[in-house]
Amino acid sequence: MRLENLRSERARYGFLFIILACGIFASHLRDGYLSDDFLYVAWARRSLATLLAHLTISSYPQVLRPLPALAWLLSRLAAGPLWLHVLALAVHGANSGFLFAISRKWGAARSTAFILGFLFLVFPLSGEVVLWLSSGFDLWAAFFALLAVTALQKEKGIGLGLLFYALALLCKESALCLPLVLLLLFSRLRWRIVPFLLTAGLYLAARFALFGGIGGYKDHFGRTVVTQFHPGAFLRALAVQVPVRILAPVPVESRLAFGGMIVLSLILLCGFGASGFRPRKALLAAAGVFVAAILPAAPLLRVEWDLQGARLLYLPLALALVALARFTCPPTRIATVSGTVLAGYWMIAAVLNGSHWSTASQEVRQTLNTMKAFHSRFPAGATILVDAPDTYQGAYVFRNGLSEAAELAGLRRDLHWRRGTVALLGPGTRRDLGVRVFEIGVDGDWTACERSLFTLPRQGTPLSLVPASAQSWVSIPVTIAETGCHSVTLSTSCGENTGTLFWKTTGAAPFTTMRSRDLKLSGESLPVRLSSLGSPSKLWLRIDLDRPMAAACWGPVELGRCPVSCSSLRR
Repeated sequence: MRLENLRSERARYGFLFIILACGIFASHLRDGYLSDDFLYVAWARRSLATLLAHLTISSYPQVLRPLPALAWLLSRLAAGPLWLHVLALAVHGANSGFLFAISRKWGAARSTAFILGFLFLVFPLSGEVVLWLSSGFDLWAAFFALLAVTALQKEKGIGLGLLFYALALLCKESALCLPLVLLLLFSRLRWRIVPFLLTAGLYLAARFALFGGIGGYKDHFGRTVVTQFHPGAFLRALAVQVPVRILAPVPVESRLAFGGMIVLSLILLCGFGASGFRPRKALLAAAGVFVAAILPAAPLLRVEWDLQGARLLYLPLALALVALARFTCPPTRIATVSGTVLAGYWMIAAVLNGSHWSTASQEVRQTLNTMKAFHSRFPAGATILVDAPDTYQGAYVFRNGLSEAAELAGLRRDLHWRRGTVALLGPGTRRDLGVRVFEIGVDGDWTACERSLFTLPRQGTPLSLVPASAQSWVSIPVTIAETGCHSVTLSTSCGENTGTLFWKTTGAAPFTTMRSRDLKLSGESLPVRLSSLGSPSKLWLRIDLDRPMAAACWGPVELGRCPVSCSSLRR
């Protein structure tokens, strides 16, 4: 194919992938802001300097991500969420187009290159990156990383490749190990990789100068999480957890459905890979590139059952597919059919997983509407606890950003908005309930209910807690005979401790933040109201504490029914 025709083909298919991204995920253009999005919007509306500061010198986690911050200026527009979603889908489509173009440049057949690009476009675990605006850093880091690969496909592309690498670093630190990937992809680089390594060194030096260390997340003791690397946990995640999540890309509780997805995925992947590539070389190259690319996230690598954390896979997957493209074979019917069916299967899975983000967006709207309906009733200076979920099926709802969302919605600024229930503030809150502390949820005003829980006589079902670790306890399951509101009363005798209570009503299901309560324990009894128990069933509990606690510290733990005041909420 002539060079001019090849360039024209890349442009056409690049535009096609952008159209496909906007078409497949079109329903999400109506989604609003979620969780951390409200933080970025609030900062962007104050000033560009404020926004940049919170992504550099004043950031938590400590990061250097100034470049994608500019996109958040679109939030100043009336249809800010729409334009930000359009931009995210366009960048995601462009990244898929780059995969097609890189594959064609390396001699892949048009059908194989298209399937590779489309597989990346509909990868079922990319919802966190593509549909959650706060993950745009990963999109942009991959965008510039793929541009660097494209530039280096030309003999004189070192300068451009170096520029794009520097820009990728200013999007997200996950691009740090890109030089190692480039060495694996382009053996001709050799000593010419030195400028890339020097750029990485300057970037790390800048982080040390600004943060007094490597930066990133910190634990409860102030230690940088990135430095707490556990090789065993990383290898388990890499060899077991991540492959299982990819093979069973839709979270299900049924073991039959789970096993069926794994078998189907293996058949399709083997059919596409064994017939469309030189299997041994392609597998080794893709695996090596994936591991090299994910090294910056190694201490944090963990993809939960509900796909939280899957954003860490976005850039490594893109580069692994680039490595695969170097070892394609002339397409066979088996490879084409398997790849096509796999692409369709992943597209359906991506749409199903994506629906959770739309539901989370609806949950945010309902919560804000409830806050608007109640905010005029409370006295000045009151603390308003909002019983809003942390996540919905892995999609972030209000893990962060509740007070900023209230500010952007025009709610009273003399009120203090916090996500959680009375359990978050501990037993000492009982004296302030209905005076300076109130609790609301989408169901109505829970203040009277929570106040009555503190005076409810103990007559519940005793629960036995078994230690899972020094900081985690699980209960022996008990039968719930009735539907409706229930509460768990906890008591300890060893001072204060904070943590999270999780619950579930199905043994096969995992504990997730969908059903959880943050809590503060002390020497007094603390009632914790549960919700979403559904029909009569069994109940399992898990309590994760921030500090270790001995078994002797636990007092009676009981499950009981809520009082009548909890079934007649005031709207």
